[in-house]
Amino acid sequence: MWDSGIIPGAATDTTDPLSTWVNGGSYKAWVRVQQPGLWSAWVASAAFAVSWTAPATPTAVTLAQDSPPQVTVTGIAAGMDALEVSSSPDGTTWTVIATIANPGATATVPMPLAPTGWPGGIGPG
Repeated sequence: MWDSGIIPGAATDTTDPLSTWVNGGSYKAWVRVQQPGLWSAWVASAAFAVSWTAPATPTAVTLAQDSPPQVTVTGIAAGMDALEVSSSPDGTTWTVIATIANPGATATVPMPLAPTGWPGGIGPG
């Protein structure tokens, strides 16, 4: 972890994005404080292991050929913070279609064939 510095009169902190941490890795929190012109010595916490478990995979994904087509994702585990629906015509380059906060057990996402510039991807008429 790192701290970007203290702004006089306001406690401010930031941390390294967790995407750079390794599951099962051992880390220490290092800190120091500053007053005008002077820094304290660095001090570290005891080592701690970072670990996480990937969320459960949804049970099914189906595509309905509506207008526009819609993808329905079912069996989303309780308590999930977000669902990301992406598209890849070649299996290597992915484009995010939608990110849904707190999706619940089932989520349906419209999949327009091409961006139209209209809200929801559907134009007038």
